[in-house]
Amino acid sequence: MHQRHQLRNDHSKSKIDGFTDELEDVEAQIKVSREQDVALQKRVNESLAEAKQAEIKILQCKEQLGVASVAQTNAAAVANRKRARIGKMEHLCEAQKTSIQDEIHLGEYVIKVVKSTSAQLHGVPTATGGAGATGSAAATGGAGATGSASTGGAQ
Repeated sequence: MHQRHQLRNDHSKSKIDGFTDELEDVEAQIKVSREQDVALQKRVNESLAEAKQAEIKILQCKEQLGVASVAQTNAAAVANRKRARIGKMEHLCEAQKTSIQDEIHLGEYVIKVVKSTSAQLHGVPTATGGAGATGSAAATGGAGATGSASTGGAQ
């Protein structure tokens, strides 16, 4: 009976030892799993922090893009106004150029009339065949040698 009791104790002890070994293995696995969970949670937190930083940068970029867009719109409006002003100035300059050219032609004509009239008054034949002031009267508004239409008819 003692032997049987001893066998039973040995059998129980070996079962307990087996359960103890299993329990130690499970505890070791739990410890490894907890360490892996901590490491994984740390990586998740780092990733969330990086995502938050990226989100902040995206918002800053959107804000800068909005400011740049407004600046571009304003610059385009300024450029359009300047183009319009340049167009008006070009038109005015062209009109002044035409006016100046007309004045030059009129001045040249007046010089010819004055020379012709002077030559007739001094008795020198002219290149116009002697018409002189008489031929110029119609072109100067009827003023002849005494003036022109652009000077109000008086010299």
